[in-house]
Amino acid sequence: MSHPVYLSSSTLPRMPEGSRNEWQGFFGDGTELEANAFFPLFWRAMFGESDIRHARFIDGYDIGDEDAAADRDECLDDFGPDATYPYLVTDNASAVSRLASRREAVIAAIGERYRPIYEAFEALVAQRFPGHILLRTQGLPDAADAEPWLRSDLAETDRLKDSKALASLMRDLERRDADAVWTLAGLSSSADEAWPTPTLRERFPDPRRRRA
Repeated sequence: MSHPVYLSSSTLPRMPEGSRNEWQGFFGDGTELEANAFFPLFWRAMFGESDIRHARFIDGYDIGDEDAAADRDECLDDFGPDATYPYLVTDNASAVSRLASRREAVIAAIGERYRPIYEAFEALVAQRFPGHILLRTQGLPDAADAEPWLRSDLAETDRLKDSKALASLMRDLERRDADAVWTLAGLSSSADEAWPTPTLRERFPDPRRRRA
């Protein structure tokens, strides 16, 4: 089952609000990455606990969008008008600074082999995520209750070698069918297909395409 989460470039310093019809201008030329039901480690390296914000579920749908009316009604039935979920937002300068300051500790924890992915991801964020960066979590099955484990995941980013999550991540990376780029940094879901770069994909092939 798909439970997508997105890392999105945004001009807004917060989640778009459907009550202001802000989603209609959100999906444009900006770069966006996608993962499924997890937050890739390199995404987490951009954020801190102070970046947690909250948005209303119902604000995920523009009030003036007739095509979203049925989804909006279903959301009201499921969550009501005021229920919220946590998400993350930071600005480009802070994200780039955190990625740089955490680089060596992260690579020391996961292995030098993955340095090219980390450094390419740093460059992507610096160049293709101007303004603000949103980690959109509404697609998670437990989004309303995600804040405790979200805080825990963020706190563990600075103590990876002592983290149980690291052992699980390394097992995932060592699987024969593992796509290291997807596991560590997600994949493009925007039209620009900016990630991964062809050079990086050549070095870390997608095992599904290799089998095809």
